[in-house]
Amino acid sequence: MKVLITADGEDLEAKVDVKFGRAPYFLIVDTDNLAFEAMKN
Repeated sequence: MKVLITADGEDLEAKVDVKFGRAPYFLIVDTDNLAFEAMKN
């Protein structure tokens, strides 16, 4: 399953950002194998 997480950085160690619309990055994470893609907002 893929999930979208708001983040303040572009890796899996980044903190979750609570502001969805103003988060610096979105991380799309595949929960099956922890592969991810970072998208700048």
